[in-house]
Amino acid sequence: FRAHLMLNPYWEALAFELPPTGESAASGWHRWIDTSRDSPDDLCEWADAPVVVAASYPVQPRSIVVLCARL
Repeated sequence: FRAHLMLNPYWEALAFELPPTGESAASGWHRWIDTSRDSPDDLCEWADAPVVVAASYPVQPRSIVVLCARL
């Protein structure tokens, strides 16, 4: 299990490049927490966390995002 935390205290959205996780699709990043989303989509159950397919992730103003990767 790996986690990638992104914080954006700025008043505009910022795109964060994502570090590589490995070669298999199962080891890719999954969106676990994104405080800019409306509830209940702001926090996902670990097993239901959607896959992030892009090489970067847009973090909205004044929000926190936590991505997780299964090793």
